[in-house]
Amino acid sequence: MLTLKNLTSYENEYRDLIVPGAYFLHTEDGLDWYYHLNKFSEETIKVAYDDKGIVRFIEKDASMIWPVNLSVTELNPENVPAEADVSGKWSLVDGVVVPRVYSSRELIDQAEAERDKRIAEARQTMNEWQNDLLLDEISDEDRTSLKKWNAYVKALKAMDLSSTESLIWPAVPSPVSDH
Repeated sequence: MLTLKNLTSYENEYRDLIVPGAYFLHTEDGLDWYYHLNKFSEETIKVAYDDKGIVRFIEKDASMIWPVNLSVTELNPENVPAEADVSGKWSLVDGVVVPRVYSSRELIDQAEAERDKRIAEARQTMNEWQNDLLLDEISDEDRTSLKKWNAYVKALKAMDLSSTESLIWPAVPSPVSDH
C-alpha cells in the first residue's frame, strides 16, 4: 500500500514544457505526486488527510484528489466505512477511517458556534416584533412572543460552555403568531 506524506507544491523546471501553468506536488521526501499516481492500486480506496489525521478526500481514483498540504494513503475498502465522508467528522487512525474524536476545545468551539447560530436565528425571528415595539404598533400577542424569545436569547447567552458533556439547550419558544 502506497502512502505519500505531506504533499506540497514545488517549481518543476520543465513545467512550461510539460503543461504551461501546471502545479506540481511532491512529498516531504521528494516523491512526485503525478509520477506516483499510477502506482496506486485500482482495488483500494485513496484517502487524503491533513496533519491531524482528519479525512479531506475519499476517492477510488487518486487522480480525483488535489492533495496540496495533505497526505494520501490507499486503504482496503473494508477499512473505509460506506458512510464515511469529507465533512471533517472522520479521521484516519492506524490505517482505518473512523469517526473523529474531538478535543475538549473543539467541542467547546462547536457549542459556541451552535449557540451563535441559535442566537442569530432567534434575533431574526424577533426583528419584526422589535420594529413594531419601537413604533408602538405591537399586539399583546406579539409582545408576549417577543418576551419569550428575548428570554430564550438571554438563556443562550448565560449558558456555561466550558464543559460540553451534559449540555442541555434551552427550549426554543413556540411561535404565538406568524410574524
